[in-house]
Amino acid sequence: MNWINKYIKIPFVEHGRLEEGCDCWGLIKLIYEKELDVKLPSLLGYRDTKDRLSISSLVEVEKKIKWVEVPEGEEKEFDVVIFRILNVPTHVGLVYKKGSMIHSEKGKGTHLTDFRKDYTWTKRLYGIFRYA
Repeated sequence: MNWINKYIKIPFVEHGRLEEGCDCWGLIKLIYEKELDVKLPSLLGYRDTKDRLSISSLVEVEKKIKWVEVPEGEEKEFDVVIFRILNVPTHVGLVYKKGSMIHSEKGKGTHLTDFRKDYTWTKRLYGIFRYA
């Protein structure tokens, strides 16, 4: 879990895919590339993070390609958690330990959240996915 410290406090940047700034998917793409040597697609086919329908479509297509759903409670480090915003699956985080994620939010940047205890996220959980 030592890897996590270098990503905390990365600022939120729309369409960001670098250490200088990331949005929620950009953070996952960056971590997968740096820590796992896996190059995920950029998924830049949306205006900004308020473009929920476009983001949701990108999420749906991507999760069918190389991801398998994991039952709640069986998540592991580097699994991706997807959350609904306004009932549309558009926000992603990365599990760093069971029940906890690192994610990037507008206005907060990159930070850690216990998605099992934080009601804001618990009620929005759409699914947990592992890269196959």
